[in-house]
Amino acid sequence: MVKLIKVSVLAAVFATGFVNPVGAQVKRQESATFFFSDENYTEQVGFFVRFCDGSFSRGGTATLYSQDHYYGCN
Repeated sequence: MVKLIKVSVLAAVFATGFVNPVGAQVKRQESATFFFSDENYTEQVGFFVRFCDGSFSRGGTATLYSQDHYYGCN
């Protein structure tokens, strides 16, 4: 049973493409904004990431409750 769980988890990792975390970090981040469900910041529901090359990535839902993190491109 344990072997079946391990194989299932490994197959899920390969299927979703999270095999190479270093490859996913090729672009440098300029800043990131994380969106939360309420004013207590209890549950993250979305994100917006700006990269130094001018591109961006976003997912989830944007709300009024957010936290910004700036990294810079120096």
